[in-house]
Amino acid sequence: MSGSLHHVRSVCFFLLLVVCGLRPLIHETHDAARDVVSSGIAELSPAMPVRTWAIDLVILVAAAGAMLARVGEGGPRRTGLSLGFMLLSAAALISCAAAGQKRVAVNASIDFLCLPVLAIGLIQAGETRLHRRLMLAVIAASAAANAVECLDQRWFTLPEARGMYEEDRAAFWRDRGVPLDSATVRMFEARMRAGEPDGFFFHSNVAAGYLALTSLAAAGVVLAACRRVGVTRSSGVAGDTGRVSSAAVGCGVALVMLLVLAMTLTGSGGAAAAFAAAVAGWGGLAALWRWTRFGAWMARRKATALVVGWGCAGLAGAAVVGHGLYHKSLPGASLSFRWQYWTASASLIRDHFLTGVGAENFGRHYVQYKSIESPEEVSSPHNFLVQAASEWGVVGLLGLIALLVGGSARLAGIGSRGGNSDPTAAGKPSAGWDETEDRGEGEVEGLSGAAVPAWCAVTGLAVFAMRIPLLGSTDASFVFVQTLIPAAAWFSAFAVVMRLVGGAGGDVTDGPIFGGVCAGLAAFFIQDAINFALFVPGAATTVFALYAMVASRRRELASARDDGLRRRAGIKTEKAALVVCAALLMAVIWQGAAICRGNAALAEARGFVVSVKSAGGAAQGHVLRATAKFDEAAKADPWDPTPCIEKAEFQAGLWLGGVESWVGGGFESIRSALDEARRRDPFRVEIERKTARIELEVAMRAGVGGGEWGKGVAVQRRHLNAAAEAAGRAVNLYPADPTGWWLLGECLLHLGEAQGDPGVLGKAALAFERALKLDAARPEWEVIRRFSRDERSQLEAACERAKALGGGRGGGG
Repeated sequence: MSGSLHHVRSVCFFLLLVVCGLRPLIHETHDAARDVVSSGIAELSPAMPVRTWAIDLVILVAAAGAMLARVGEGGPRRTGLSLGFMLLSAAALISCAAAGQKRVAVNASIDFLCLPVLAIGLIQAGETRLHRRLMLAVIAASAAANAVECLDQRWFTLPEARGMYEEDRAAFWRDRGVPLDSATVRMFEARMRAGEPDGFFFHSNVAAGYLALTSLAAAGVVLAACRRVGVTRSSGVAGDTGRVSSAAVGCGVALVMLLVLAMTLTGSGGAAAAFAAAVAGWGGLAALWRWTRFGAWMARRKATALVVGWGCAGLAGAAVVGHGLYHKSLPGASLSFRWQYWTASASLIRDHFLTGVGAENFGRHYVQYKSIESPEEVSSPHNFLVQAASEWGVVGLLGLIALLVGGSARLAGIGSRGGNSDPTAAGKPSAGWDETEDRGEGEVEGLSGAAVPAWCAVTGLAVFAMRIPLLGSTDASFVFVQTLIPAAAWFSAFAVVMRLVGGAGGDVTDGPIFGGVCAGLAAFFIQDAINFALFVPGAATTVFALYAMVASRRRELASARDDGLRRRAGIKTEKAALVVCAALLMAVIWQGAAICRGNAALAEARGFVVSVKSAGGAAQGHVLRATAKFDEAAKADPWDPTPCIEKAEFQAGLWLGGVESWVGGGFESIRSALDEARRRDPFRVEIERKTARIELEVAMRAGVGGGEWGKGVAVQRRHLNAAAEAAGRAVNLYPADPTGWWLLGECLLHLGEAQGDPGVLGKAALAFERALKLDAARPEWEVIRRFSRDERSQLEAACERAKALGGGRGGGG
């Protein structure tokens, strides 16, 4: 029976290992909506939530299998994450019930909850030195692939993309319906000019945090190998090579330099500062540990040392908050932006203290609280604690803190056994800093030397075989290049790391490697105090996998009665976490039907929409099929507003393009789709703006006299009223947006003209004035989002026109 359970854990470990290698190399999303820039790119199919759902399902099945196998062998290992995981699960349930956009809230909540589950599963399944080496090698390999991608982007891809964009700039934005003088274009071009590579992530700051984490872990590998150059000491464990060569160390140094170089190319000052702080802290602690009695003191008082460490972190956070409260800002423009995010988030948290607004719903609510002095419409507060409190409420914040504290206690060795169980042994501290620490339980001795190459080949092939269909392209050349280059970097880094950590029988939790991983985790969380990488699947998966790698070596004390009681209590907590994991697995399976059917139908609908232009005489048939597929997607997933929004946009384009007869159900079909989208996503400003613009343009096309559209004044006024109501709702959702007030003024101006109502015209003038005043209140340095001179002239002319038609002044607003 034990042999069967061992095989189960091996299979589960392999599946989790493939996930750890795959996620940093692909794009994922929790929202089926497409942004303006990516829409219409025929070469690449946009990522859909179904891929994240499938990965989460694999994680849950594999982790549950590993946990059950451990239960069958006498009890699961303690992980340090179970309490935080259960608190976060409760918070996710509450926040999803309260969320406005439930689809992204459910998707993002389930996905984040799968991260501690992945770590728990790896701890239960990874029992040997070989397992830990494989985890480290896979993580470093994917980091190397990202680093090579960053270099390619910086010197080849981005310059080429800029050249192609400049040649086709007008057509690029015309196809997306975006004016060339809009803020969207200015922001896109500013980011393109920055030339900051992001690897396989969607933002350069996320890539920087990920690379800082992995480069420090790789640096620990190199330092550990340097201590064993020329030393022969083989233990018979698969992968042990007996001696570390200088050439292997040189390759390791090159790997670290590659990762650090890629991190600097991202242009993230926060990541560079966090990296420097982590290196300084790592070096300082190592020096104290080696040359003072500090190590022996910490070995005797682990809990005290941990409390002191967290106390210092708390004081540092309090100092930052105190500086911000006193000066109303933080040093530097970037940190001042963050302070604006956090102060607006404080009001949001106050209003949603218990429930939060739901995962990935922050951006929908943030605009209700931001001031005009804060220029950016962010979807994250750029602080992992603030984001937890905003989206999951107070229970979610406590759950995330419990994860951090429980994980750090586990790494510190509290309640665990190290190699030097005698705390009085001066100069021989444990807690993972000394290479003489015990080698863990269940080591697999005497395996064939072919085991490591086999693991490398099978894992690498599985990672890239799963990645190819997720690239979203059928272009053979693109797939080849995007597979060959990352795969070459991946296999090379894997071989280097396995060679280094296997030299002379070392373990990945030997002193320097343990220190490097801890320093990397510290750098990641320091940067994430002003970043959001913890909520990006690829980066967060690496964080939890590295934690699992070093935590899997810890063993519980059971010699004393109190320790035995503590161990039994810990096992009960782990078993409770298994029950929650099972419930989460059922939730994923239950949601899978809606996500899979909805995403499949939505993808088909988008395909028919693209084919309408080239269908010729069969275009009407494609229109009918697209509409039917949009309806099918909306019915399959009753929480997702995306099919409703895209159906309304598609039909509105037909209606305004002169083929309104192709819109089954008439304009009411468009309006009902927008109403349904609003019901599913009630706090999304873009839905109200789309509604207002569509209603306004239809009203303008209708004409006062009827004409060929066959519509009269009453019909036009009904559309204008609907446009004004939608624009008013948009202003209520985002009161500090000058463009929203401009849209409202435009709708009211036309409505006032059609009705001959001076009161409505006066309100239009007030809206125009409000737009001008808000734009003038922007910071002086803000040029990207500020109205251009022509736009201000148009606004001023519209305001004067409203005042003249209304027979009075607009007022001060």
